[in-house]
Amino acid sequence: MDGRDISSALMPRLLNLNISDKAGASSDTVRIDLDDADGKILLPSEGVTISVSLGSGGKVQALLFVA
Repeated sequence: MDGRDISSALMPRLLNLNISDKAGASSDTVRIDLDDADGKILLPSEGVTISVSLGSGGKVQALLFVA
């Protein structure tokens, strides 16, 4: 998030990750559901860049989103 790797903090809390990769110039979306039962997760500020990297077998694809 904004150039910082926060994956190790989020992975234990991850409940669901859904990416909609739309064709053409349409805006892609990401939905990240996290377990925040203890109330310790801070939401990103508006305009913050969020990079989601997914992959398997040595191939990784990074997608950028703006909060």
